[in-house]
Amino acid sequence: MLFRHFLILLLSLFLLSCSTTKLVVRRDLDKNGEIFEFHESHKHVLWLLIDGVNATVLRSMLERGELPNIHTHIYRRGPYTFYAMSSHVSNTYPNVAAQLTGKFPGHIGIPNNQYLDTEYKDRINLIEYPGILQAKNLLKNELTIFHYLKAQKLYSVSVTDLLATSANVQVIDLFKTGVKEINRQYDRIDKRTFIDLASVIEETSKTDQLPALMYAHLIGPDSTGHLQGITSEEYLASLRLIDTEFGKLVNLIYEKGYYDDFAFVISSDHGQIPFKNRLNFDEFLYEILKEKPRGFCKTSKCRIDDGKIGDVVFVHGADRDAFIYFQVGDLESFYRKGWGERIRLDELLSYTLPSGKNVDIIHEIVKADGVGLIFARESDERFHVFSRNGHALITRSKFLGFKLEYSYEILEGEDPLELEVGRLPAQGRLLSSRDWLALTEQSPYPDVIPQMPELFQTSKTGDLIVYASPAYTFSEEYVSGHGGGTRPEMYTPFLFGGRGLDRRDLGPFRTIDITPTILHFMGLRVNPVDRIDGEASCVFLKYCPYLEYE
Repeated sequence: MLFRHFLILLLSLFLLSCSTTKLVVRRDLDKNGEIFEFHESHKHVLWLLIDGVNATVLRSMLERGELPNIHTHIYRRGPYTFYAMSSHVSNTYPNVAAQLTGKFPGHIGIPNNQYLDTEYKDRINLIEYPGILQAKNLLKNELTIFHYLKAQKLYSVSVTDLLATSANVQVIDLFKTGVKEINRQYDRIDKRTFIDLASVIEETSKTDQLPALMYAHLIGPDSTGHLQGITSEEYLASLRLIDTEFGKLVNLIYEKGYYDDFAFVISSDHGQIPFKNRLNFDEFLYEILKEKPRGFCKTSKCRIDDGKIGDVVFVHGADRDAFIYFQVGDLESFYRKGWGERIRLDELLSYTLPSGKNVDIIHEIVKADGVGLIFARESDERFHVFSRNGHALITRSKFLGFKLEYSYEILEGEDPLELEVGRLPAQGRLLSSRDWLALTEQSPYPDVIPQMPELFQTSKTGDLIVYASPAYTFSEEYVSGHGGGTRPEMYTPFLFGGRGLDRRDLGPFRTIDITPTILHFMGLRVNPVDRIDGEASCVFLKYCPYLEYE
């Protein structure tokens, strides 16, 4: 408690020291003779990232009136979508990082919740405490939404998010982490997060110096969904609790006289899907490799040498995915390897087992009932997708040397991604990333074609990426989860409400678009030299100009 109040006091003193008397949103009044309309009345944004929200469940609750505060203050007051596309792999840390930076996980070097990190020469484990504390260093070399606000002398606060270290003030109560790991009192953690947000408003309103952005990460629904299921009363109750606490915060904002100055944002990192069947992937892989592991234990809780079979290491980011790394005999030398030194695709298709026998390791894995897809890299331009009954090729190309385009071609058998034949472009035809998003948005594995090549842009990604079949999990303890790339896991809600905003469906939208969209809304834009992947939605403007970054 004292630690939290100390941080709030520090924020107040920091803001008082600034030369500006009040935070205002910069506007471009005129460019090339055209007038651009910004919602200049909105000086503050409250962004709630709610972990693990199944978009269909949230939408149903809103329509049934079970979330009255979110409905009244956000959903009915601005643009929205329940199809905001998560990033592959659909797990927490790569997607939180992607939202804060506007970049795909493969472009910021955080490909999963667990991976072999060639920079830190360590196995990154963002699932278990104290491993999650590693998150505070992962974005140290990346620009986030907080950096862009700082450049305009606009100030920000982050609550309960270890990745958001670039905010002016970051409120992290380690007791919350302890509660999560020891007692699983997730609702208590979310309540404390709202208490922290209320403390920020109470203290900074005394000097009329509220931050331009208040950002918070709420974890209750994700954790409850894993344990109880996304249709359980406990899961619904976790969302109702957030709605209730949000309502209290809105009342405080109203009492302080700032309600019309605020825009409210809700997003999520990924969805969730229930499953009925389980594949013990670890033991399955042991059986294929015909060698007993060293230090057998549950992979997500192991040291780097645990779960290692000969020169093979595998890790799970969540419930429905796995990264497999080959030729990891000498860890130090492996961490120095780039893609050019890693195992080749043809070697995987004729893999030498410890016994000396050669097998097609990819097809040995993908033929299991619980395995849905396997992705492999052949080169910087060619990426392969395997299912039990099919094999396809994704090609990555740079148009005019800089604009990325992708093609998709079925090489053998059935289409692994199950795209509708009538919606497929000609075999091998190159399309832009956004074209593929629109084309595959409703497909069983949406947005895979442009995203998977970008995940392989970091050598921290496994040699093979494995997705579980839709009805299966690789987890032993959970009943709902994510990580497998299907629609319920990839679809997330994005709601943006405030005074004077038009209520409309956003259409095709990615969660990496959130940061540029919020900045766009505030009259700012990302410097083009920073080359982010997200694109700002133009729903807040009469026109959609390229705004100058000052």
